[in-house]
Amino acid sequence: MKVHNPILRGFFPDPSVCRVGNSFYLVNSSFSYFPGLPVSRSTDLVHWTQIGNAVDRTEQLDFSGAGISRGLFAPCIRFYDGMFYIVCTQVDKLGNFIISAEAPAGPWSKPVRICDEAGRCADGIDPSLFFDDDGTAWYVGTHGKKGGGKFPGDNEIYIRRIDVQRGLLSGETYVLWDGALKNCIWAEGPHLYKKDGWYYLLIAEGGTGANHAVTAARSKILTNGYEGMPGNPLITHRHFGRSTDIVNVGHADLFDDANGSWYMVLLASRPYGDSGNREGERVVNMGRETFLVPVSWEDDWPVAAPGAGKIEDTFELSETSSGIVAVGYGTDCSTQLPVPSCIHFTADTLPAGWLTLRKPLFSLTERSGYLRLYTCGESLRTTGNVSFAGRRQCDMSYTFSCCMEFKPENEYEEAGIVLLQSENFQYRFAVGRAGTDIVIRVIMASGAGRSDTVIAENRFDAALSGFVLAVHADKQRLSFFSGKNMYHLHPVCSGVDARILSTDRAGGFVGTILGVYASGKAAVENCTGYADFSWVEYDPSEINNALYE
Repeated sequence: MKVHNPILRGFFPDPSVCRVGNSFYLVNSSFSYFPGLPVSRSTDLVHWTQIGNAVDRTEQLDFSGAGISRGLFAPCIRFYDGMFYIVCTQVDKLGNFIISAEAPAGPWSKPVRICDEAGRCADGIDPSLFFDDDGTAWYVGTHGKKGGGKFPGDNEIYIRRIDVQRGLLSGETYVLWDGALKNCIWAEGPHLYKKDGWYYLLIAEGGTGANHAVTAARSKILTNGYEGMPGNPLITHRHFGRSTDIVNVGHADLFDDANGSWYMVLLASRPYGDSGNREGERVVNMGRETFLVPVSWEDDWPVAAPGAGKIEDTFELSETSSGIVAVGYGTDCSTQLPVPSCIHFTADTLPAGWLTLRKPLFSLTERSGYLRLYTCGESLRTTGNVSFAGRRQCDMSYTFSCCMEFKPENEYEEAGIVLLQSENFQYRFAVGRAGTDIVIRVIMASGAGRSDTVIAENRFDAALSGFVLAVHADKQRLSFFSGKNMYHLHPVCSGVDARILSTDRAGGFVGTILGVYASGKAAVENCTGYADFSWVEYDPSEINNALYE
């Protein structure tokens, strides 16, 4: 059976895996999107299904006021003695915490903050857990070197005993390693393992961009004596330069299957430019995705992607690998989610893989068969409570469309489609009001402190209240269409540059989310305006020109 990379397409960064029997469970960062920490399951390493989110109740964590690229960083999932554990960092607020569950689909517990008996809480980010053979649990963390480093991000990796039920640290702090790459920022993302009498430490170095790398060290003693692997880095793509098809390779987790074959999940990105002959600048719109490589062992050291030394688009699983031949590729954009390409809102919950920001502000029951978004939502240019729901961009080219009923009552209400990279980098395809007219605008936000720019505007009679909106991405060129239905769409504008939706332009740690939204200025308790969406469709197939007049 063949693995197709990435195994999780779109914004699925910082992967961590644990195996229980013949099932593999994978968790990813989610930052300020809600529900958070998606949990996916596979029995064959090829096909992945999201089975839940570890943070799916608003009482678990408070994301209010958090920027899109803040929130939850780098979870680690582990299984021990009948319980699943996730340790993670909520930056700017709770800090490092632990949650637990009897089943990976949840429900997961409320977070327990990780502190010692003196009330000193664990510093740093990207923690992990390690359970030794004697059952002792260890917290593996990262922080700046004591006494101050030589440069920002001059980190070291440490461990300390932890009571996983109480999140209580105890005993001595042991510094294990400060990385393999000298004068290289951000030794972080540590994961600790034991194999054949050796303790192995895997970390990320070089930051999350083009210089990202995975490095390894080992020791016969858990608490000291770690030596770096002579062949470090274990895997990186930084030496391929910007022209390679897979970049930003790093932040890995090792695991085995039931028959002793080893693998590594890691993050990476797929940059792309314009279609046709306008290749131009190649940037990353989909963020950091989850990839898989095989691992072998030589001289008691791991070898990532043996014979290739890099992430490959496809590779054959070992004949000894356990697994069940599952259903092939779905029609959405990835192997991990059996999400229909067209969503009709007939359930009382959003589909798996759909996201809101910070906390939900919508209804699926106010009008049966519709997603209702309220205009009491704040602007998507803010870090406030926004009325928004969306899904990840998973393909370089796609069409994203919706059918919306909306009658704005004043000039500050708007609703429609948003291509969302961050608070300051986004495109909104908005229906609004201008005097007595209904207007459809393409609005661009392209930087902090910059006002919105209206790229195109069409005006209609105020009696119009039903709309089909569609955005087609031909790699880095966007076209916008509107009409009464999908078979009578008319162009609003085309040739719009999608590169502002890349992390190269916007910064941050997320990928583009394609969604629908409503916003206004009314207070939540007095909110009466809304937009109703009967369907939303994501189509990664080639554009059907017959639909667009």
